[in-house]
Amino acid sequence: MITLILAFIAFTATTNAQIITWLSSCPDVQLKANFDRTKYLGQWYDMEHFPAYFQKGRCSSAHYSMRDDGRIKVNNTQIMPDGTSDSVIGYLQKNAINNEPACLEVRFSEWQPRGYYLVLDTDYVNYSVVYSCTNLYVGKFELLWILSRRRTLAVGYLEHIHDLLDSYGIDTTRIEVEYCDSGELGYCHQSSKFFNC
Repeated sequence: MITLILAFIAFTATTNAQIITWLSSCPDVQLKANFDRTKYLGQWYDMEHFPAYFQKGRCSSAHYSMRDDGRIKVNNTQIMPDGTSDSVIGYLQKNAINNEPACLEVRFSEWQPRGYYLVLDTDYVNYSVVYSCTNLYVGKFELLWILSRRRTLAVGYLEHIHDLLDSYGIDTTRIEVEYCDSGELGYCHQSSKFFNC
C-alpha cells in the first residue's frame, strides 16, 4: 500500500498540470435530468476547464456524432504550442453501473481505462458543464470543462455555471480560461474577470 501511494505521488509530481486534492473525496453532484444525447451531438468549444496533463494546446473543441454501434464518436482538437493542429478520436458510452443517461464513460484508446464524463448541466444550445472525479486512496482527481456551442459564452451563463459548481463544493478558483488570439478561431470570453471582447 505504501509503495502504491509513493508511486502515485511520484507520478503526480511529474504530471502537475491536473487537479488533485489531497485528503478529500469526490462531491455528490446532480446530473442533467432526462439527458438527451441526440440534442447533445454536434460542435462544442472549450471555454473554461481544469488543467489536464493531456490538454497541452489551446483553442480546444469537441465534435460529437453518433456511431453505428450506438456509441457517440468524440473528435477532440486543439492547437499545439508549435501552431500545429492535434486531434484525437474516442467514444462516449453509457456507464455500466449508473443508469442515468447523463452518466457516461469516455475512452480514447483500448489500452486506456475509461474515464467518467458526467454532464452536470446543459441547455443543448448554449452551454454544457462536464465533470469527472475519481476517488484516490489519499485524495481525488478532478477534470472539468465548460463548453459552448459558439466561440463565445455570455457572462450570464458563466455566472450560472460557477454558482452551480460552487454549490457542489467544486473549487472554481482552479479553473483556467480558454481563449484564442483574435486571428485564430475567434474565441472571445465574455467575462470581465478574464478577457474582454
